[in-house]
Amino acid sequence: MSTHSSIEAPRVEFAFRDPKERMSPNERCWCGSGKKWKKCHKDREQQAPLNIWKHVAETREKFRAGRCSHPEAAPNKCEGTPIKSHTVQRAGGLSAIAEGGHVISIKLAFENIFKNSAKLIPEKIGVRFASTFSGFCGRHDSELFRPLEHGSVDFTAENFFLLSLRSIAYELITKECALAVISAQREMDRGTPFSTQAAIQNQLAIYEQGTLIGLNDAKLWKNRYDEIFRARSFEEFHYYAVVFDGIMPIVGSGAFYPEVDFDGEELQRLGRENQAYEHIAINLTSLENKTIVVAGWLGDDGGPASVFAKSLRKAIGREGVEAVVRLCFEHLENIYFKPTWWSSLGSKQDWLLERCFSGGPSKLRDNRCLISDGHEFVSPLVVRGEYWSSL
Repeated sequence: MSTHSSIEAPRVEFAFRDPKERMSPNERCWCGSGKKWKKCHKDREQQAPLNIWKHVAETREKFRAGRCSHPEAAPNKCEGTPIKSHTVQRAGGLSAIAEGGHVISIKLAFENIFKNSAKLIPEKIGVRFASTFSGFCGRHDSELFRPLEHGSVDFTAENFFLLSLRSIAYELITKECALAVISAQREMDRGTPFSTQAAIQNQLAIYEQGTLIGLNDAKLWKNRYDEIFRARSFEEFHYYAVVFDGIMPIVGSGAFYPEVDFDGEELQRLGRENQAYEHIAINLTSLENKTIVVAGWLGDDGGPASVFAKSLRKAIGREGVEAVVRLCFEHLENIYFKPTWWSSLGSKQDWLLERCFSGGPSKLRDNRCLISDGHEFVSPLVVRGEYWSSL
């Protein structure tokens, strides 16, 4: 395995705010909002506190108009405004684990974290609304993903590519939304002492800079996927897919930086200067009473994504679907599960929810995070087939 350059690269030096209790009224406020101080943090401690979770939710909703992410999107080719596209197909994937038309959502728990006093509380959501984002117009959503939504799916490089393309489009639009929401979060220090204002705004400043880095990477990934699609040449796209006989109680979709593998080996170190980081896209769904896990990536053989996929295959060989459970809760926010399965876990829920914070500002990712510690959460399933491009 080659060592990624980020392992030895210098750390990115994030810039903190320079909080000031007094400023010229017409100066740009120290918090970075772009507003004049007199319209922003002047007398902030005397301002009435906002219902911040409602304010954030309203800001997020305004941003959700979205856009068509089809590689060939154009005014003369798109049809209408973006629709609510499912990242996990409604028929098969979501419906296979739904009860009473509902599934349990981690994503909704993150969106409502302010409302729930910083606690992560998974909530029910209807399958019509689960896993959706405004990422494609109606025409392109139907045309692009028809091979994945209707009838039996052929296990081809192109179909695996389409799953990964959708995950990358979702991550890009989600990061754009996260950046937009920061403007609402800047208001959360109303009615607090100056020292609290400074702490909140500095935390948001660091979060904003990290989000911008992630957003720029997602743009690069999406641009490369678009180029590959337009060329209709998939040699640069790599994948590993496994089919289990039976249905896992979890589905999900997303993309992330592989930092460590299932053996605890560090693959790439985030927060380093001038690095071309590799991604991996994961899709977990079910079709025809079978669970399908697809990992897709762009990158060199022996690079972080390739090594991660190889270690995933080894872990599935050792531990079966339990390796997939750890992967989903450690790296994906866009996951959904069967209500009765979730309620049956009892205190085990806490162990999984703790993983959801991993890699964030409150919990650094542990190098052993994907190594089995003996916990079991789902019934074993038999592997019925594997597909790969370069493993």
